[in-house]
Amino acid sequence: MRNTFFINDEIIIFREFNKNIENKGFIRIFSLLVKVFDEFIKTVKRVFNVLYS
Repeated sequence: MRNTFFINDEIIIFREFNKNIENKGFIRIFSLLVKVFDEFIKTVKRVFNVLYS
């Protein structure tokens, strides 16, 4: 019984997550996070290049 409950719970969470993905605001936030993360990686690489050059 517990396994079935957990599986059903996961499916409900997954459906809610899909609804959020369809929301363009969520996509904008996600793309912004990707850009920030990308800039962070570039900065880290620059720092390492300076330290180890």
